[in-house]
Amino acid sequence: MPRTLLIEVNDRGLGLSAEGLADINGRLPDVPTAPDTDTCQRMGLFVVGRICALYGFRVQLRPNETGGVTALVMLPTAAVSSRHLDAQGTDTWDSYTA
Repeated sequence: MPRTLLIEVNDRGLGLSAEGLADINGRLPDVPTAPDTDTCQRMGLFVVGRICALYGFRVQLRPNETGGVTALVMLPTAAVSSRHLDAQGTDTWDSYTA
């Protein structure tokens, strides 16, 4: 199995029903190449799905303890650079914090 970087994003909003989460998780890996009437209602999910398809990322939504939604974003380590160079070629990694 390829190595991945896992990013967890927690939302403390209203959350989604189990059926809603299952529907969205089912759509994310297989988004159409162009938005249709159905995807226009959830354009953000369409964009996330397209980005994932282009770069080999995976996203899964889960309920969290606060009633919101947690998005798990899995990035292949090959897509993540350990160095960030500015326009002059200076390593700026230390300026990035999580």
